[in-house]
Amino acid sequence: RISYPNALYHITCRGNKREGGRENIFFSDEDRKRFLEIIERTQDRYDYLLHAYVLMDNHFHLLIETPVANIQAVMHNINTSYTVYINRKNDRWGHLFQGRYKSIIVDKDNYLLALSRYIHLNPVRASMVSRPDDYSWSSYCCYIGRAAVPPYLHTVTTLAYFSTKSKEAQIGYRRFVEEEIHDEEDGPLVGVKGALVLGCEEFVRKIRNMIDKYRDDSELPSARRILRRLEISNALEAVSRYLETAPEELQRRSRGKRERSLAIYLVKRLSHVNNTVLGRHFGISGASAGARIRQAELEMRRDRVLKQRVESFIREISDTN
Repeated sequence: RISYPNALYHITCRGNKREGGRENIFFSDEDRKRFLEIIERTQDRYDYLLHAYVLMDNHFHLLIETPVANIQAVMHNINTSYTVYINRKNDRWGHLFQGRYKSIIVDKDNYLLALSRYIHLNPVRASMVSRPDDYSWSSYCCYIGRAAVPPYLHTVTTLAYFSTKSKEAQIGYRRFVEEEIHDEEDGPLVGVKGALVLGCEEFVRKIRNMIDKYRDDSELPSARRILRRLEISNALEAVSRYLETAPEELQRRSRGKRERSLAIYLVKRLSHVNNTVLGRHFGISGASAGARIRQAELEMRRDRVLKQRVESFIREISDTN
């Protein structure tokens, strides 16, 4: 997870997959109340801002800002506490959610309003209600003055975009949300880069620079998708220059095992294509490409000088593209 002070995240968590859809995570209004109690308790402990939320039957959306870089601790506490509650209540065991939560880092200046609207229109888009204020389990009614704002919900920043006066801000926000009720667009999330970042190009560059500080970006699968990348043919050409071997030689199956594995690893790092595409380029299966990558990684763990040279080469290529 990428975390830093004052980061804004769009968080989604869904129930386990089952045939025909997903399992519910909320089974009653009592469950939703308990979830919000957990939000409030967790907020007291971790001091984050909740800008918006919606609790659907089989998933939830949260818009969270972290003054302290602690999103992992926040979500671990929320999801673990709620799972324990559901398991005890229903005499069940095991996972409630499907995998880890999904988090998208958000450019607050450009996407706070759009995501707030997207979250509040979820019940409408799911055909559960015809208007967002008909749904009880979102923060929308708090924004438009139909319900009191609870201590754990932060509406001030969003409403300030419309007016410094409370009533005018509520009216402006309601108009902003409801003008999109009948819009069939997918909303702001279509602009997400690499399943990780939503923002303008300058914001994406900022996140890229943060990711580049990690020594080995292979530990950040989502992050790889937004790093500077080359077309696979250009990546192979750069690698062939580095290894001083013609591209067609590196693609030959008879080429030395160590050198060919290193070439496959480097092309993967520079292009970020999946293993199936990578293998096709080298005349092997995706599984075989994955095995070659693991072999190269093992070689670098054994040879620190080799690893340093490889990382230096990758940084050099990335900085010039």
